Amino acid sequence: MILGIYHPARGVGHDTGVAVINRDGRPIAAQSEERFSRVKMDGGFPFKALESLQRLAGFGPKDLACVAVPYLGPAAQVTEGLRLLLASTTDPAVAWRQLDGRLRGDHFQRGMAAIGAYRYLDDYKVRLQDVRDRDGRPPVRDWHDFLRQTGFGDVPLVRVDHHLAHAAGAYFASARDECLVITCDGVGALKSGIVAVGRAGRLRTIARTFYPHSPGEFWEVLTAICGFHHMKHGGKVTGLAAHGDRDAACYRVMRDALAVDGLTVRTRLDPVKLARLLDGVSRERHRGRHQRAHDRRTITRPSHFGRACIVAAHVPRLHPRRSPSIPRRGSGRSAGGTARGGSAGGDGAGPGSARRGGGT
Repeated sequence: MILGIYHPARGVGHDTGVAVINRDGRPIAAQSEERFSRVKMDGGFPFKALESLQRLAGFGPKDLACVAVPYLGPAAQVTEGLRLLLASTTDPAVAWRQLDGRLRGDHFQRGMAAIGAYRYLDDYKVRLQDVRDRDGRPPVRDWHDFLRQTGFGDVPLVRVDHHLAHAAGAYFASARDECLVITCDGVGALKSGIVAVGRAGRLRTIARTFYPHSPGEFWEVLTAICGFHHMKHGGKVTGLAAHGDRDAACYRVMRDALAVDGLTVRTRLDPVKLARLLDGVSRERHRGRHQRAHDRRTITRPSHFGRACIVAAHVPRLHPRRSPSIPRRGSGRSAGGTARGGSAGGDGAGPGSARRGGGT
């Protein structure tokens, strides 16, 4: 059996949960922490979900082959950092925005705070702490400490790349042996999206969009400007798009904020500026143009399918060991529950350590 755990690297994330699969890669059971705490999108460490899963599936640490978590190991972090530096040779914003975010705080998050998108955060953390005090949960420093306190600290650990976990959830559930897989996210493991080719039960990444470019944050900021919760209400704003005017003048603003460059996405997101430019635009019109901009940019990427397949065909010969991959179900080494979604800002923290990973 393999236990997959999604939880924050530290502090508070969002939508934590657990899942367990058998050696053939078939799901046995899964639980979300919010179902037990009654706090929507509970992002604390999933003590109650894990306890319930153990009772439901009847397993303990000795029954597991490994525990899978959605964080890169040290060697993979170095490799991904080198890829980021290489990308910054043609796009310097990639490197300096990452550095600026570590020194002064993330530029996008500062802007989101300025337009009031994070007003809910203090109350959210208080509610989570109240639940933990009521249940008598022990304090946890980080996810390593969580595994130790729950008795799984000695189980072999498998680290899964954030976006490969997303891609695995799509590919392995698709019933297709060969397909193109695209992830669009907020941020995780230095990236906001990948393009991968699934073939013969394995995934190979052929393109990466490095943060600060982020289609997920494009979705978030426009959701917040509409007056909705940037983490919860993507479905509401998608529905509004059907009632909007796809030819409204505000499309120019959207077009300038989001673009596609080959198999990668490029964004220029300043929440304060976007809120000012879109002031007075109705939610429906705003969402109609937002949907058009997002769809045109995202759908453009599969138009490069032929090019992607040509590149992918050469990847095994050019880089047989360097391309990350995930074995298909049945190999005994699945991504487990980590395929459910994003980490809490990769291995890092957002405002008060509550970072999004869900994106679109």
